[in-house]
Amino acid sequence: MSARRELQRQLRLAGPVILAQVGMMSMGLVDTMMVGRIPGEEAAKVALGASVLGNSLLMIVGSFAIGVLLGLDPVLSQARGARDQVAFARGFQRGMLTALALALLASLPLAFARPLLELFRQPAETVPQATTYAQISIIGVPALTAFACLRQTLIVLGRMRAIIVAVCLTFFLNILLNWVLIFGHLGLPAMGVAGSAWASAISRCTMLAWVIWFAWPRLSAHVLPLDRASLEWAPIRRFLRLGAPVGIQQALEFSAFNTVLVMMGWIGSVEQAAHSVAIQLASLTFMFAIGASSAGSIRVGRAVGAQDPATMRLASKVALGVGLTFMGLSAIVFLAIPNVLTALFTHDQQVVNIAAGLLMVAAAFQLFDGTQVVTLGLLRGLGDTTFPTLVNLFGYWGVGCPFGYYLAFHAGAGPAGLWWG
Repeated sequence: MSARRELQRQLRLAGPVILAQVGMMSMGLVDTMMVGRIPGEEAAKVALGASVLGNSLLMIVGSFAIGVLLGLDPVLSQARGARDQVAFARGFQRGMLTALALALLASLPLAFARPLLELFRQPAETVPQATTYAQISIIGVPALTAFACLRQTLIVLGRMRAIIVAVCLTFFLNILLNWVLIFGHLGLPAMGVAGSAWASAISRCTMLAWVIWFAWPRLSAHVLPLDRASLEWAPIRRFLRLGAPVGIQQALEFSAFNTVLVMMGWIGSVEQAAHSVAIQLASLTFMFAIGASSAGSIRVGRAVGAQDPATMRLASKVALGVGLTFMGLSAIVFLAIPNVLTALFTHDQQVVNIAAGLLMVAAAFQLFDGTQVVTLGLLRGLGDTTFPTLVNLFGYWGVGCPFGYYLAFHAGAGPAGLWWG
């Protein structure tokens, strides 16, 4: 296979993945942008910090659940490459059962959000609203995990139109619901941060319903009939051994960046708000690398299932090239117009300036971030999920967070020090 043809295949896979990731992330992004427009400068600043705190807690627990479900990539893609329909159907059914169990597990920290936020000494003025946001978000957690399972399955099948349509519809629905519920339009009361949480929870549930509606006519032939063998514990345990390290790796990464959010709160609410803005932008560009990672994982997994090492090597090279291209372009944008980007989120000039400075640091790590996440995807396609988890544990928690803490609180580097770490 030529490199050009492989590139075309990966871009067809990566595009819908990027759109789905951006669509899911856009709920938090839209929440942040619209909450930052609440009347009153001080009220908007507190609401912005609370919204991001609540959403960050959701993303930490959600990232673990979604990471475990990424273990479906090698299971489904290798079954697809080997043309094993029974193994594919059982893999999906076990994945959906796991998704529902993970939703229950992920909801527990959200239910106890207040004591967790107080334990980490977050600004007292943001804790009540952040707690409200996190607890309302529980409603959308089962939809979040079930959607992740369906998304990975449809990507492996190459049936991604349903994902694209559902994500696009949900994006506009979420904006409308935020406008109505945050600011109190169409005769409803203004709910502020709580309104943004309701908007995202309703949107997640609606997105799942749309995906099932649009995809089921083609999906059902691949995942039905229900097989009692899907309930056997031994294969589920094997799947969890494959997916759990991915979930832990995702949680380590998200929790590291959110630990920075916590430490920003120790510096001040303005710095925390600035971090919230900058991390939303950096996370948005990271979705492009995740798209390349997922496409590479699926292509490598199929090659493994088909016992085609030449295609496996070619797919790996192409995926790395795509990821580096995406992240290199995002670095250029961050360097070129940082203040323009950060001003989209808030009118507070102090927040805009600090956030723009943090984007300079984000530009510096774009290529490294892209390389590591694509490589994780390639290893996942091979079925290797344990070694990357150990690397992440060392990188983020052995080096990143301790070094950032030292720079910020002992070397006088302030907010930028946390990001350099």
